[in-house]
Amino acid sequence: MLLLTPMFIAACFEICWISEDTNETRARLYVACILTVISLLLLAFWNCFYIVYLYKYPDVMTEVGERVTKKSFVVWSLYLGSVLAFIWAYFLCISNSYYIALMDYDQRKAYDEEQKNKKSGFSFG
Repeated sequence: MLLLTPMFIAACFEICWISEDTNETRARLYVACILTVISLLLLAFWNCFYIVYLYKYPDVMTEVGERVTKKSFVVWSLYLGSVLAFIWAYFLCISNSYYIALMDYDQRKAYDEEQKNKKSGFSFG
């Protein structure tokens, strides 16, 4: 449950956005996507850690009753976790574009000025 806490927080941010579509709630969609990706990857790595180090049986029983080896369970767990993380990373890009596209005029000017003042590339010091 601790590993799913960021996903629950992200769900709260998305519910706030659904109830009231403002610029602040749209900005939280970006954070919600980041939290979801973090939670998915943490859960995938926890599954792998648990099966490899803590699970004492040679085979793993899945939800549908199929027996699989530890190695195949770990591979599929990492595969599904990474696929879902990449899907949410796509939504991360979409939510950022959505946030920028629906800004009002004053917020857009302030955002453009902030982007101009940012240094591009690598800077040290």
